[in-house]
Amino acid sequence: MSFNYLLDTKNPDKELEFFWLGFKNSIQTFLDDDGKKEIEELSNQLNNLQKDEKYDEIEIFIKNHVEKIGYKMIEKNNGYWANILNTNIKRWIKLLKKDIFETDNVFYILFGIFNNCKSGNKNQSITYEKVQSMIIDYSKTKDFKILYYLMNFSIENELFGVIDKLRLIIDIEPFLKNDLINEKNKKGILISKPRKLIKFIESLDKEKLDIILESKEHI
Repeated sequence: MSFNYLLDTKNPDKELEFFWLGFKNSIQTFLDDDGKKEIEELSNQLNNLQKDEKYDEIEIFIKNHVEKIGYKMIEKNNGYWANILNTNIKRWIKLLKKDIFETDNVFYILFGIFNNCKSGNKNQSITYEKVQSMIIDYSKTKDFKILYYLMNFSIENELFGVIDKLRLIIDIEPFLKNDLINEKNKKGILISKPRKLIKFIESLDKEKLDIILESKEHI
């Protein structure tokens, strides 16, 4: 079904509406009956926001529900649906001329890692499967501890790309080697490229990591 006619209108939210209808159409076969009912209800809510000209709220609403459905797709661990979602994210960027989420959005970071694992080095397939498994567990539980364990695992296995993404949402300071760093050069190390950064960080044994996690306010 084509919704191109929307882009020829003068509606202030035409790109958002175009995106939502395309997204909704693309995931129909992913949704069960309850999911289909829910997305129709979401569309009705979007129509009401449009009538009230609450365009900023429309954008936030769409992002929230792309994220919610995205987590469900991660839980299914299905490469096909991951590609569908990735295609929709690219559509958003093309239409809105900006990224769909902020660079420190937890879902966006994890989805990027999850997607990259699907096309990762086949010689490290078991390692990447472990990364994906931890991301799937987080998608189900939203337990932030899992992300610290994922960072620890990534350091152990020198997964540079994963470390680079995770440090946008994970406090990396607990992993810094205290004997190799001081306050003067800490800032420089924290913005280092991941291959350089790996020299200054270390994996932690489970007991030490658990103690660190217990001290975190959000845990």
